Amino acid sequence: MPTVYSDERQLVQRAQHGDADAVTVLYRRHGPEIFRYFLFRVGDERLAEDLAGEVFLQMVQALPRYEERGVPFAAWLYRI
Repeated sequence: MPTVYSDERQLVQRAQHGDADAVTVLYRRHGPEIFRYFLFRVGDERLAEDLAGEVFLQMVQALPRYEERGVPFAAWLYRI
């Protein structure tokens, strides 16, 4: 049985190769936590939605350069 980590690694690899379904799964998996992160910090739902959307736009643009480094993918998203 694959671990969540290896499942995510496969999703990231698929997304890096242009698989839109994999990008969607990554968004659905991490979108709510990224949104809550911004909402806690800015206190405005619309602004938090905009900021979270920007993270995922930048994620798609940066995925070709993403390199697995043994840390959760979410850590990379938070750096964006």
